[in-house]
Amino acid sequence: MEAPIFAEFLAGIVRSSWQEAVLAAVVWILVRALGDRIDARWRCRLWLLVLLRLAWPFFLPSPVSLFNWSEAVISVDTAGEAGVEDPSHPLPFVLEQGSIQWVWLAGAGILLLRLAGSVWNAGGLRRDSREIQSPRVVGLLEECRMAARVGGPVRLLESGRATGPCLVGLLEPAIVMPAGLVDDLTDEQL
Repeated sequence: MEAPIFAEFLAGIVRSSWQEAVLAAVVWILVRALGDRIDARWRCRLWLLVLLRLAWPFFLPSPVSLFNWSEAVISVDTAGEAGVEDPSHPLPFVLEQGSIQWVWLAGAGILLLRLAGSVWNAGGLRRDSREIQSPRVVGLLEECRMAARVGGPVRLLESGRATGPCLVGLLEPAIVMPAGLVDDLTDEQL
């Protein structure tokens, strides 16, 4: 890969990263400001927007994006600075080294494998769990679901593999509790 192309790629990654950070900060501030006035479904949708933006680092240009203004300011401010066009700048030499590209690719691959393994383990935990049938606990879960304004059903499962309570499933959420924990806790503790 030629240095100017890779430098442009890295510049795109940097630009995308700060834009994602701004989006995450805006969503965080919005969720904190609205507090209980926004139900759980909309909070999840807002954070899903951030997740989708993180998963797709490159985006199609939009004439109405607020980030267009910042790119115009940055391009004016950085005009004439040392960069890829400047042969005395060390960046092109570093980017020509194939090892940097392979290290980046290996790191991205490891993170993707780790994510895939976590998703696989969560699915296995859900498959190996059994439904909790206790009327006391199911009623408490229903009260909490209504208080949080969660529209769809949420299953309550129990597993010997779980070391602590966890939430699994994006489209069909389920709470997985460690085996025997539900019987040992009071309603207030649950």
